[in-house]
Amino acid sequence: MTNLLWRSLLIISSGLAGLYLGSWAGAAYLVPKDAGLAGGAIVLMYAVAGFAVFAVAGAVAAFRLGGQNLRNAALIIGIPVLLFYLVLTAIGFMKSAAEREPDAAFAPAGKFTVTMERVDLSDPYLFLKMEVDSESRTWTQTGPAPEHKVCSAEIRSKELIEIRNALDALLGLSAEELADCKSAEEPVIKRLHWNLIDKRLPAGGSALPEKGALDANATCLHRHEIARAFSLVEKISLRTSGKVTCK
Repeated sequence: MTNLLWRSLLIISSGLAGLYLGSWAGAAYLVPKDAGLAGGAIVLMYAVAGFAVFAVAGAVAAFRLGGQNLRNAALIIGIPVLLFYLVLTAIGFMKSAAEREPDAAFAPAGKFTVTMERVDLSDPYLFLKMEVDSESRTWTQTGPAPEHKVCSAEIRSKELIEIRNALDALLGLSAEELADCKSAEEPVIKRLHWNLIDKRLPAGGSALPEKGALDANATCLHRHEIARAFSLVEKISLRTSGKVTCK
């Protein structure tokens, strides 16, 4: 029974050591810089491979050693590895607590949803749509084809406030300033949907409704206020430093 416990400790601690070394080596040296959202999956693959290789090595050692040698090997490897993971866990909790923003930081963004949708699908490598929800404080990206994966992550208050300010500037444009977007001479490239849940329209009224959509052609997107609103939503994933989950 005692040997079983020492063997288990040696195998598990060896595997955990391999898990960390595999993820570290994958993230530092083996993941291409242009991997994008797939980078996390690649790092996970190397972490699992590291765990498997080191666990097998630990198992070989565990069943070849016996008595005092087995006990010493399990303690020499197991204690530092377990302490290392305890320290990593504590650091993770402290970092998470430090990065958590208070609700007051999100108040200026108000309550809204906005979605940027690609109408021109000629480039199969671009995602189809990006959705932003200020209440859940997340962005959700769908695509690109053919997998049409749905990925999401949390948004910090600064980015949400910038998007809301850009929406307010967009809704503050007059009908004359939006005329280029209604031209039928150019094809629609992108479409923006929004819903100002808090009904906080820009001062002075708006030519656009609090819940509506705007089709944009190339000329339309040359206007700064319009281009900024589209761009901030479209590129929100590039400004994310937190965990991205995909399904």
